[in-house]
Amino acid sequence: MTGHIVLDSGAWCRLDPDRGPQPLLADAQSGALPHSLRKDLIVLERILVAIDTSDARLTALSLAGEMARLANARVHLVHVATSMVSAGTVLNLEEDDEGKAVLEESLTRLRELGVEAEGHLVRGLTHEVPAVISAAAEDFKADLIVVSPHHRSAFAAFFNPRVSDAVAHASRTAVLLTPEAPAAS
Repeated sequence: MTGHIVLDSGAWCRLDPDRGPQPLLADAQSGALPHSLRKDLIVLERILVAIDTSDARLTALSLAGEMARLANARVHLVHVATSMVSAGTVLNLEEDDEGKAVLEESLTRLRELGVEAEGHLVRGLTHEVPAVISAAAEDFKADLIVVSPHHRSAFAAFFNPRVSDAVAHASRTAVLLTPEAPAAS
C-alpha cells in the first residue's frame, strides 16, 4: 500500500512496506501536509485483522497493532475455524479449542501494545472464509482489513483462490496484505 494515513492524534504517516507506519513532516505552522502528499488518505479508527494458526499472523498482528497504537484505533480479530465437506460429511480441519487459543494469544499480544482489542471465532467451510472476513469487516465498520498471505503455486491458486485475493475482491474496505515475516534488518 503506498498511501498515507492520518492518525487520530493529527500526526501523518506513510506506510512503508518494510518498516510499517513512518511519520511524515507536516508544515510547522499549520500542521498540514504538503499538497503532494494529500492523496489517498485513510483515517483509521477500526482495523479488522483476520488471523489463522500460521506464524504469518504474528507479522499481521505486529503491523496492525503498531498502526492501531499510533492511530488510537480499535482492533477486531476474526478467526475462522475451518471445516470441509467430504462424501456428505462435515470434517473439522481445526478444533474450536485450538482456534480459541490462537485468538486469546493474539488478543493478549495486542493488549500488551496498549491497543483496544476484541475478537471472535467463527466456524465456516474453507470456501466461505473470504465472505466471513468481509462480513465481519462490514459488521465492525472497519476502515482497514489486515490479512497475511499463504503462498501457493499459480496452478493451485487457480482452483482455490487465495483468501487474501478473495477478500480484496469481495470487500469494499481497504485491504493490507502483510509480509509473511518481518524484513531482515
